[in-house]
Amino acid sequence: MLKTIGRFCLVSALAATALFASTESAHADGCDWKSPCGEVQNDTPWGMYITTSLGRGSDWCDVWNSNAGSSGAWKHMKCTQEYLAPGKHRGGGNVDVDAFTFSNRAYYMTYSSKSWHDKGVWTKITDLQEGKCDDRNGVPTCWIN
Repeated sequence: MLKTIGRFCLVSALAATALFASTESAHADGCDWKSPCGEVQNDTPWGMYITTSLGRGSDWCDVWNSNAGSSGAWKHMKCTQEYLAPGKHRGGGNVDVDAFTFSNRAYYMTYSSKSWHDKGVWTKITDLQEGKCDDRNGVPTCWIN
């Protein structure tokens, strides 16, 4: 009886480990409809910054919505900041974008309502979301699809 319980515990532990490992590496082989990745489209005339490593890296990101929602949940997080040129897109394929900002200008962010964010304040997105930004009367305006 003890051997049976021991085997059951060992098999359960191995199955849980395999499940955890598969969810941790879900984006290692790229993104698809079963395992999407966050994306950002910069349709402004200004450069912006994205991160694909929120929670780790050599830089810092001050995120106003660390829960990836529309309400404030401020967090100072490690990240690696990458430049995204005007007119460029990043994410999908083998790249999962976690957050974005404009380092040299404030911007509007629209979820259910429009909010103003100072330059250098990061907006977190989920794997199911695409952040899009364009120029509205000389001001970067972003929303989530």
